[in-house]
Amino acid sequence: MILHPFHSLRRRLRSFADDTRGMLSVEAAIAAPLLVFFLSLMYVTFDIFRIDATNSKAAYTIGDLLSRETEEIDQDFIDGMKGIFDYITLANADDTWIRVSVVRYDGDDEEFKLVWSQGNTGVESLTQDTLDVVEGSIPDMAEEDTVIVVETYMPYEMPLRVGLADFAYKNVVITRPRFSGQLLWTSS
Repeated sequence: MILHPFHSLRRRLRSFADDTRGMLSVEAAIAAPLLVFFLSLMYVTFDIFRIDATNSKAAYTIGDLLSRETEEIDQDFIDGMKGIFDYITLANADDTWIRVSVVRYDGDDEEFKLVWSQGNTGVESLTQDTLDVVEGSIPDMAEEDTVIVVETYMPYEMPLRVGLADFAYKNVVITRPRFSGQLLWTSS
């Protein structure tokens, strides 16, 4: 009987393919990195949404505090609001900023007029020319109505590297003054 030259090789390959010893080790070697990656991705995704919610709540808290203010505010007051923002968000104080502006709607010209704007120490204030940065966030208003615009900024660094880039949270919160016609600024 003549044996095919590859018969022995074919038999050994079939025997190798049918052998299931050690499959768990191979499966674990393939699955473990994927499991670690997806668990890390879920952790980062949860952290992103957690920080986003905290950042939004902090911005709304500042807007609400300012809307209840009946006295004039100054630079120390704005810096104090930034301290509250940093406390709520547990952020690095050197990386965050807030800016508070009061905007009035002029019905005759059908445009928003900047009454005043001030950021925490070192942050540039809005001007009438740069008001368009937040103008899209301001809702329709009645003639001569005023709103308080609170802008916050906080960079976010990924806690784990899972292929997502670092970014920054920027919130714009619009609040009407509650107990007075408008929030007043004093430079003293």
